[in-house]
Amino acid sequence: MKPGQLDRRVRRTRQLLNDALLALMHERPYDDITVQDILERADVGRSTFYTHFYDKDDLLLNGFARLHKLFEAHPGQPTPAEPFSLAFFRHVTGYRAEYRALLGNREGEQVLRQVERFLVARLSERLEHLVPPGSTDEQLRSMGLMHAASALFGLMAWWFEHDRPYSPEQMSALYSTMVLPGLCELLQIDRAVAGRLL
Repeated sequence: MKPGQLDRRVRRTRQLLNDALLALMHERPYDDITVQDILERADVGRSTFYTHFYDKDDLLLNGFARLHKLFEAHPGQPTPAEPFSLAFFRHVTGYRAEYRALLGNREGEQVLRQVERFLVARLSERLEHLVPPGSTDEQLRSMGLMHAASALFGLMAWWFEHDRPYSPEQMSALYSTMVLPGLCELLQIDRAVAGRLL
């Protein structure tokens, strides 16, 4: 088989499995879904599943790979097109079923922690060129970024619990109001510049 055909087959299989998991997440809590449920819904064999994924958490994280595209750097573009928090809330709006299904259950929380670590890394990438060398130690910087990512998740959870009473733009502005002052003071970065990035 030609490489292009193999790539298409792999993409198709992964998409079938992702779609099956998402459909099941609309029907029942994430904790109650088994790999066997996913296999039956996708009409895919067990060995095929384990060729691509370790378990259902790995499959779910693969579905969050679109986050990488959302926040990846664009060469030659000095400033992102929109603030980090706005991009996140717009993304969550489009994929609210996945996020909603993960909130408030044990297995889902573990997956969200991995997504949170991903967000911390992306936040760090956005801010690293603004932080003056030697301005803060690595532990404080790590703490500040983890707080910023946790706050984003906390606001997302509140947003869902209250049926999204504010727009993504309003949520992004609220995030900036609550998080930027402390983060900017801790990292010794300019608030106006950071506001355009976060």
